[in-house]
This record gives sequence, C-alpha cells and structure tokens, in this order.
Amino acid sequence: MKNTRKGLGKGLGTGYKNLAPMDSHIHSLSAKGCKTRQLNTINFNKEITHSEKGETDITIIGKEIKDQLKKDFPNSKFSIRVQRYSGGQSLTIDLVETDIKVIKDFKDIPEEAFDRIQSRDGWRTLEQVKEMYKNVQSSGFHQLHFSANQEYNPKERINGVFLTKEGFDMLKKTNDYAQHFNWDNSDVMIDYFDVNYYVHLNLGNAKSDKPLTQQGKELKGEY
Repeated sequence: MKNTRKGLGKGLGTGYKNLAPMDSHIHSLSAKGCKTRQLNTINFNKEITHSEKGETDITIIGKEIKDQLKKDFPNSKFSIRVQRYSGGQSLTIDLVETDIKVIKDFKDIPEEAFDRIQSRDGWRTLEQVKEMYKNVQSSGFHQLHFSANQEYNPKERINGVFLTKEGFDMLKKTNDYAQHFNWDNSDVMIDYFDVNYYVHLNLGNAKSDKPLTQQGKELKGEY
C-alpha cells in the first residue's frame, strides 16, 4: 500500500472494526474491492510471500493474532482492533490485563540507566530524572515500538518505559506476530510511505480509558 502524501495516518476516517477483548466472538470482514485469502490458521514461523501478505484481509490477520496470543498467554487479555481509512489501514493491539509483571518496578531499574538518561538529556538533574521515572513506571498507558532484531537490555527503555525481561519477551513476540503479514518500504527522508498496514502496540487501552492491570494491580499513575 503506497502513499506519498504528507501526514498519512492523521484524520482517520470510517471503516473501524473492533475485534474486542480476547474472550469475545469475532466476525471476519472482507476488504471491499480487493482479493482476500481466508485462512483457517496462520503459521507464524513460516515465511510468506509479498503477495500472500497483500491478499490476506487485515481482519483475518487480527483474528489469527488474537487466537495465537490466547494460546501463548492464556491468562492475559488483549484488545485487538483494525481500521481502514483513506490511503491505508492499521492494526492496534492493547494489552489490558496479564498475570505477567510487564512494567518494571522503579526500585529495580539499574542506577546506571538513570545516569545514561541524565547524560543524554543534559538539562535535567539526576534527581529530576528519577522523579520522572517514578511516575512513568507507575503509569498503565504506554505506546511501544520494537525493531525487528531487538534484544532485551535491562538498562534501556522501550519507548520510554522500562520493562521486565518476561514482559519484554511477551510484547516482542506480540509485535512479531503483528508484523508477520506486514511490509515497510517507506522512506521518511522523501516523505514516501509503503506499508501493508500500520501497527500500534500499547499497554492499556487509552480509547476505553482502561490502564494496564498486571498481576492483579491496576496501574493508575500518570506522567
């Protein structure tokens, strides 16, 4: 899906389809005016062709991801939504509840991590950095971004928040599933976008104002 217009992804229009929480029934939806592949199951360990990616309805992709996550993390609840709009489509996955400790406690963040942040920022004192991350780590709303071959580093943040190793592994796998039918040939330097769909991976569901609950504790902090 190619689009060279600036600001693609802003002003999302109609075509919204909510795939609902993990334990809800899902109806498949075929994209109008395009050939789609209806799959009984997806092998997420198998490489697929570019044409197979483009021919698979994003709603089918969302349903298969939902089913796979339910198998992998039976005690976790995800909300999965797809949206079609002028010039593109998106897949949003929100982790809303889990028995896994995903966000690291402030006290477990290595001191060296704060030193790194302070040296990069420059204008904040070390104490100001620590105070900020007390709030960050207590918040139940975060947007996450992973690179394809990213590995866990306890001293590094994932888009601003420190995760546990178990939480990182869970969410990295979720992101890998989300990207399985995607491609990205974009070149932001020339304002050129070519993706199958945009992926949004979140902790908590901001749309429903529902923060992440981990191990029975709802994270209500703000930052």
